[in-house]
Amino acid sequence: MSKASEFLSTFSKLEAVLSKHAQSLPEKYYHNRQKPRKVHDSLESFAHYIEACARDVRNRVSNESEFRVIIENLDKISLYNKLRNALAHNYDDPPIADPRQDAVEGIRKIYSDITNPKTAQNIMIKTIKYVQPADNLYDALDDMAQNGFTNVPVIEEGRIVAVLSEKSALRWAAETRNDEVKLETFVSVWDIEKYLDDINDKTFDVYEFIPKALDVYSIEDIFIDYMREGKRVSTLFVTENGNHREGLLGIITAWDLHKIDK
Repeated sequence: MSKASEFLSTFSKLEAVLSKHAQSLPEKYYHNRQKPRKVHDSLESFAHYIEACARDVRNRVSNESEFRVIIENLDKISLYNKLRNALAHNYDDPPIADPRQDAVEGIRKIYSDITNPKTAQNIMIKTIKYVQPADNLYDALDDMAQNGFTNVPVIEEGRIVAVLSEKSALRWAAETRNDEVKLETFVSVWDIEKYLDDINDKTFDVYEFIPKALDVYSIEDIFIDYMREGKRVSTLFVTENGNHREGLLGIITAWDLHKIDK
């Protein structure tokens, strides 16, 4: 198959997916425009519908992850639409030229990203270091220092109840500096409960629970949105449905965002 044939074939499949989404948008997003029957005939209108829909965060379509990836790639899709029209006006027409290999790979990647979007499961760290309330605090802090961890979740009966962080240790050390606490005395993680990070406190360092199926672009948005508020997302905890009462499947930090591979 020539590069032109492969490009046109992939764009045709992409067009079918995009047209399905265009038809799924609610009437309120049409703004008196006609629904586009074919994307390459009316991409400007299609983009208008998608962007309008995107501004309403409460809107849901059949596959939210697909929808979010479409929004992320609208500019690229528009460029590839122009290339498609330059190669052949109709799909039955023989292409007049071959596109570059990077264009073929680019349209293939967009189609793949939309039909099989990356989610939290694809970028999360599955090997999770955690502590339990009865664990030795000094051992836990030593393990954190040895492995370069800034925080670890405290898990009790299968769910996260707090987070032991560097700041937890500093708060505890600062407030008890005059106490007669000896290093050889056993101190459990839960003995410093009031100094542990509260998973519901979003004053500065933020902990969020997200579902395993959340798309990677929405994950990136979480970090960006909190940063705009002057806050830092410390860790995203991945569970089945994003519920804090569910078992922990993995974690995501800012260090994992490079795996998105735009």
